[in-house]
Amino acid sequence: MSSSESFLEKMNKIKRAWKKFIATGKIDTSVIRPVIADSCKRCRLKGLDPYSNRHSEVPHDQEIEALLKRNKILIDVSLPILKLINEMIKGSGFRVDLVDKNGYFLKSFCGKEDKEILKESKKLGPVIGANRSELIAGTNSMGIALAIGMPVQIVGPEHYNVDHHSWTCSAAPVRSPFGNVIGAVNISGNYRLLHRLPRLYRRGTHFNRLSSVPTCRELALIPTFTDGEFPLD
Repeated sequence: MSSSESFLEKMNKIKRAWKKFIATGKIDTSVIRPVIADSCKRCRLKGLDPYSNRHSEVPHDQEIEALLKRNKILIDVSLPILKLINEMIKGSGFRVDLVDKNGYFLKSFCGKEDKEILKESKKLGPVIGANRSELIAGTNSMGIALAIGMPVQIVGPEHYNVDHHSWTCSAAPVRSPFGNVIGAVNISGNYRLLHRLPRLYRRGTHFNRLSSVPTCRELALIPTFTDGEFPLD
């Protein structure tokens, strides 16, 4: 991609490539990154409908209670770091999420200045207890991070489901002291606000110190996601 290509032009290219893939099954890897292309292929093979507006079944209160109880250790260990991330991104229009190893939302919150994003989130269905695993919700950062065990950022039409095309999300897996993926942390917002993330990166460079926390060492990767990934002009 030339340095003169604008962010909007790149998004339009990706949107056209997405439409072609949905219509024909052929994916333009000169436009779509390999990690995204591989995920989209898995979603298509699974038979996911990219136009479905059934993003998640509504969980019962008892199911949510059991989910949170089952993941209490992960929540307790992650919460101080999530609050630190939330402090870093407040006022940006982004939210921070924690999901378990199966992709179920455990926590989702934002600053008082950013309540609008929670309203937008709920338009896609319930948040806590909803599932964002790749083969249920389609290509998304949390789903891919859980599937491949690597941090990933997704922007706009890189998402498999059309209802997610106004979103950008950046996720990193959380690992146990034994190296197993036990969940993921995610930052989400409207993709048109992506230009704010470099400022968040500068504000959050001290996060490298978090690598000393065994269960959540990969959370330190989150502020680096936009470094050289997309042009923001």
